[in-house]
Amino acid sequence: MPYDKRRSSFAFGEAPGDRANAGKDMRVLPKSDAAELARYPFAVLVVGDGSLSVVPEEAESDAAISLGNVTAGTVIPCGVRRVTAGSTATVVGIFPEQVEGSL
Repeated sequence: MPYDKRRSSFAFGEAPGDRANAGKDMRVLPKSDAAELARYPFAVLVVGDGSLSVVPEEAESDAAISLGNVTAGTVIPCGVRRVTAGSTATVVGIFPEQVEGSL
């Protein structure tokens, strides 16, 4: 599935580089090899060690990028639209506003 601008954190009144409202909500990101997130976080925080593969928010393809083994406390300053099912790390998405419903 291609990048969907309507799911981007910046589609909700945020301008790139404007982080005045950064970090208003955090949610554990579900893992899937098929389903896209309902909302794309602008950054990811690793809260549990493990391997991590993601599809970047604005990637032209659905190809996942392996970030290898990541440790708790690592911040990935990149929006993502999917965390792959094979990832063993536990990650939370950081959103600039309150997120309603499930991801």
